[in-house]
Amino acid sequence: MTLDFVTLSPRDGEQLAQLNAISFPSDWGERWSARDIVSAFSMSGVTASAAMLVDAPSPAKMVAFVLSRCVVDEVEILLLGVDPAYRQRGIAKALLDEFMQDMQTKAISRIFLEVRESNASARALYKSAGFQSVGERANYYRTKTGKTAKAFTLEKRIKVAPI
Repeated sequence: MTLDFVTLSPRDGEQLAQLNAISFPSDWGERWSARDIVSAFSMSGVTASAAMLVDAPSPAKMVAFVLSRCVVDEVEILLLGVDPAYRQRGIAKALLDEFMQDMQTKAISRIFLEVRESNASARALYKSAGFQSVGERANYYRTKTGKTAKAFTLEKRIKVAPI
């Protein structure tokens, strides 16, 4: 399996929304629409990148993505999703590693994110990447039925790459 990491633009919004829709359970509130994603690109500091499976039939297939927002020397991961058909293959780890290296070159010193308490695989991924819990947010997530779920706020401090 060969991956290529690419930077996305607003014109990738529909494809990104399709991958987002299958990346999270249907009752979770993380399902941003194509309009939400394209709108996010208009906000200052928002970027997105994807892992593309290049040994798939042409064209390359987007199998994972990360959407983030940077403010000064900090970045927040807004969404990170993987196509369920490609999970447990190290793709999320590879994308996260690539993302963190990119942030180092941009003089980012800290990365933040929120992760659903029940999302054990995501929590394990972030722990393996060196993220640490710095807080909890009760009732942070809300399902379509109105149930709430706790989020953990995670942080990773990274060393700025030398110039």
